[in-house]
Amino acid sequence: MGLAAALAAGLSLVAHAYMGSFSRYLADDFCTASSLRRLGFLGSQSYWYDTWTGRYAYTFVISLAQAAGPRLTPWMPALVLVAWVGLLAFAIWRLLGARAALAVGLGVAAVHAYAVLRGSPSVYQSLYWETGLVTYTLPLVAAIAFGVWLWRTANGQAGPHRLPIAGGLALLGAFALGGFSETYVVLQTAALVLLLVSLPWSVEAVTRRRAGWVGGLALAGSLLAAVVIVSAPGTGVRRALMPPPPALFTWIAATLKDARLFMARTVRGSPDAIFFAIAVPCLLVLAARLSEAPPRASLPRARLRGPLLLLALALFTPLLLLATIAPYEFAVSSYPDARVLITTMFALVSGLVLWGAVLGDWLSDRDWMRSPSVRRAILGLAAIFIVGLLAASLRSTAAILEPVATARNYARSWETRDRNLRQVDPGTPAPIPAASLHHMGGLAEIGRDPAEWINRCVAGTYGLESVVAK
Repeated sequence: MGLAAALAAGLSLVAHAYMGSFSRYLADDFCTASSLRRLGFLGSQSYWYDTWTGRYAYTFVISLAQAAGPRLTPWMPALVLVAWVGLLAFAIWRLLGARAALAVGLGVAAVHAYAVLRGSPSVYQSLYWETGLVTYTLPLVAAIAFGVWLWRTANGQAGPHRLPIAGGLALLGAFALGGFSETYVVLQTAALVLLLVSLPWSVEAVTRRRAGWVGGLALAGSLLAAVVIVSAPGTGVRRALMPPPPALFTWIAATLKDARLFMARTVRGSPDAIFFAIAVPCLLVLAARLSEAPPRASLPRARLRGPLLLLALALFTPLLLLATIAPYEFAVSSYPDARVLITTMFALVSGLVLWGAVLGDWLSDRDWMRSPSVRRAILGLAAIFIVGLLAASLRSTAAILEPVATARNYARSWETRDRNLRQVDPGTPAPIPAASLHHMGGLAEIGRDPAEWINRCVAGTYGLESVVAK
């Protein structure tokens, strides 16, 4: 059943990976590539920190990716999707600890990725575009691995077992991830605060002290990351271009309004993402549990305190949504850009998936669920929902692949322009004419003013003095 769900949801993920294969350097990608060519790896780190952004982890990773050259760019969406599903499936397997947990984990992980991308307003800017992928999507995927390690280490289930080393690694991990963006570091900080708040009833007393120290040091690392980003000279440069920060109550009201607008658009635009994010994990976990012979392993405390976990998730998920919106509203005083909202969708879907999984786990402990007729009904219902998921995924796949001809033509045109610019003799009088390409990302392209930022970044990528649209 889990594998069937994975295959059904995975169709759209394969389509995203295929569309991502037509990705090429675009907009800001040229700027980071230009600085890497001009200043080298270490010079680029200090340059961006001083002049434009304090996102030190983003700068580090984008520099690594671009050191490999533009040939890596088409592979990055597929690599991130594989890591997303694989890491989340592993996390669920470790939490459930059952024989069928790997298949269940794959099914739930595929549904999670499907629902997040289905509800994200700009997959192009969040997944296909290298800068957007590294800034917003990559840290979410890395957070899955960090979260699993943090939970298991805090509970003493994984090493290192020495508390000072475990706490130090938790601090460093949270600090490293927090450097990707202001949006992510606020989300991570809020999640760690909620984790610490929940320790009295989510962690056994024997490991509560260790969990408190590990979680507390991770929170310290996250707060330190926020300080480093906010205090960066480059952040000050960007901040000077933005409106003044709103007053406290204005900021809170605007954040709440944005959250309501996001939910209204998500419910109206992709109701299937919300429905399947709850129903499929619930039924997969329930069916897997019912197939086991008691006593069974359980999600942490879910068997004894399932209703409390369900209530906590219902309260925590909206708070995490607000945590993804508040930084943008504070900095820009407007509804977040489309590429940023994959973080909000990730928080929403994660809460829904957990809620469904905990509900399924809790229901499996009800004696009346053990009757053969109920078990058959659950399996039948799961099969129906997976067929529905397949139908929704097929519709989504068709929509994803609809602009494939445009994407393919863009990739070919980009490669032609790339080849032509690489062949330009350094002595050729500037500005160099270059094609201005049509793409689907809604981002900057070469214009007729050689002094425009995108023109200067493209020219710098190829070591030219200037380029202009022909």
